[in-house]
Amino acid sequence: MSFYEHEPKVKSSNLNMVIGFTFIFFIDYHIFYPIFPLYIIDIGASKFELGIIMSLFRGIAILATIPFGFFASRKGKWPTLFISIFIQLIAFLLYAISSHTIYLYPITIFYALSFASFGPISMSLALNSSAISERGKVMGKYFGAIGAAMIVGPVITSLLTMIFNFKQMLFAISILQICIFSLILGSRKNSINFSNLEGKNVEILSFKSILRILKKRNILTICFIQTTFYITTGTFDTLFPIYAKESLWLAVSSISILYAVRGFPNFLIRMPVGSLSDKIGRFKPIIIAHMLAFFAIFLIPDMKNMLFISLLMGIYGAAWGARIPPIAALLSDKVRTSEINLASSLLWLTSLVGMVIGSSIATSTLIIPLSIIIKASSAFLLIGILALLFVQKEK
Repeated sequence: MSFYEHEPKVKSSNLNMVIGFTFIFFIDYHIFYPIFPLYIIDIGASKFELGIIMSLFRGIAILATIPFGFFASRKGKWPTLFISIFIQLIAFLLYAISSHTIYLYPITIFYALSFASFGPISMSLALNSSAISERGKVMGKYFGAIGAAMIVGPVITSLLTMIFNFKQMLFAISILQICIFSLILGSRKNSINFSNLEGKNVEILSFKSILRILKKRNILTICFIQTTFYITTGTFDTLFPIYAKESLWLAVSSISILYAVRGFPNFLIRMPVGSLSDKIGRFKPIIIAHMLAFFAIFLIPDMKNMLFISLLMGIYGAAWGARIPPIAALLSDKVRTSEINLASSLLWLTSLVGMVIGSSIATSTLIIPLSIIIKASSAFLLIGILALLFVQKEK
């Protein structure tokens, strides 16, 4: 019997609305993301505190994911998404007026709530709008929007840091966010039916349902693979901006451009690889992506030439983009339609778990050089490849 009975049908215009809001939300996220570690240090935090604060952000996001999923299932996904956007806006304003390291902790806890709620819910909406045979393609579009934000966001950061300091830039981001969402809602309020986006037959999130689904060997293994990639990414993204500034003497604008260089191939490759994985299978793109990411991250700390660093960042970005649609589609292949919301939340949750572990590893800068920690973290990518061998094909 098919796992995908009573598949919900959603108009493509509604899918485009989900993807559009995802793109805008993550533009704001990736404007701030490249400078977040630098901002924390600039306020007066130590490198040890940097690792703690970055871990706190991801840790709170993990804890808040299930409660927000429960709230979305009861009250509706779109209201929850708008709450996420509002939290992000207020958090940026609070960061802008923060004057001491001690304030970074409660603000970061608050900011993490937006990240916890927006990602899994928007992914669930996208998955609920797709046909079974096109889930790779839809995930390519969805994550392609995030990939595009990974280009646009850092480019905006690079331009803004040439004009403003960190606090002024955060005010500018907030104003930009208000204007964009006001224009979108004002222009579409009479033409979009948000209730059509909610999806049907979606299970309410709970700890019990998560434990139940994780008892499935394939699901547990896929979540573990997701975690390994983001352990490496969490370590890299916590330490690389500091390493680039202190060891390579790069300006903040140049560091932001490197993040845009990583984002460009990340964006370009997501949609074609998503569609390709529908034809050739999910495994091959994931294996190749992990190998390329390992190669790039292991070599970056050895490079001093900006051109070579840019090339490796591009390879890293392409690898990141190439693995996301097939891993998301692989997970959705293994669950019933009624469990898609739960599965998408799990995928988001396990990426956050990996980021927490990676940021925690970054606190070892007290005893180990930054470059060594970055190189060592790449080993988790190889562990992810080995784990893929334990994912069983459906009979």
